[in-house]
Amino acid sequence: MAKKTNIAGISKKISDKVDRDVLEKAPTSKEQPVFANLKIGISISENPDLRKLGYSPMHLQDAMVEISKYLIIHNATLIYGGDLRSGGYTYLFAELAKQYGLKENYDTNRFVNYFAWPIHKKLTRADELDFKQQKVGIVKLPPPNGVDESKLPEPSSKEMKLIMAKSFSLMRKEINANCDARILLGGKTKDFQGIYPGIPEEAYLAMLNNKPIYLLGAYGGAAREIINLIKGQSSESLNKKEQLKDQNYTGLLQAFNKSQKKAIDLDEFYSFFTNYTLKRFAKNNGLSEEENLKLFHTDNLTEIIFYILKGLLTVRKK
Repeated sequence: MAKKTNIAGISKKISDKVDRDVLEKAPTSKEQPVFANLKIGISISENPDLRKLGYSPMHLQDAMVEISKYLIIHNATLIYGGDLRSGGYTYLFAELAKQYGLKENYDTNRFVNYFAWPIHKKLTRADELDFKQQKVGIVKLPPPNGVDESKLPEPSSKEMKLIMAKSFSLMRKEINANCDARILLGGKTKDFQGIYPGIPEEAYLAMLNNKPIYLLGAYGGAAREIINLIKGQSSESLNKKEQLKDQNYTGLLQAFNKSQKKAIDLDEFYSFFTNYTLKRFAKNNGLSEEENLKLFHTDNLTEIIFYILKGLLTVRKK
């Protein structure tokens, strides 16, 4: 892979300094890698307000590439719930794992992709062999309980959309159960396919289990709205009134609640973030409240990488 151009506003001098500071401390083959056996869930997706904030999808991708590179170099395993879109993050993470994984651990997967049902059915034999060659692990999840694969509704039907929403939630729960920490940035707050917007649901699951998570809000989207709630502020988009303006989502939610013993309460879901408190959030991710506030808002990749690595190292020592 050719060296990627850094478009996030960091000078070459600063970027080189981060390389020296981090890579010079990288373990030799005789030492235990810093993040050996640490599984880190990556939650990232584009959001409509990127351009309003002065960024493009390439800025979001550039940030994720740099963060992932340092984690893989130190032998962390990245976990992602992706699909097979051309140019999507699944293929990007696979390439990073292949290029930056330690040679001493050539037989170890540095990236694991969880495929929700029925997305993994689109995987060809060639796809699977290619992922295996790149040292990418694949987890194929089953359909939600009660789904008869021989009698599926039409793809565009309300019934199938409900099944897919349940399938995405199942995938997120499985990823959460198998990762030690989370990094979240971007994310939609509307026009999503799940029971909740994806990144808020992933953040909720991790925070409910007091797992360390690192929120990057500079790129807007759901991650920034979660930050606002954690800080005790209001969110313009993550609230019941705003969410239910989408008639399609309202219909999906009603159908979901009819199919479950316990109905979803959106007010309760979003108040969870407000009640969590910044103090509790900081206690879990190894950074101080002040450091988290800096990470919440900075778009400087030097700072972002520094705080994520510092937090993970602190948590690891505990």
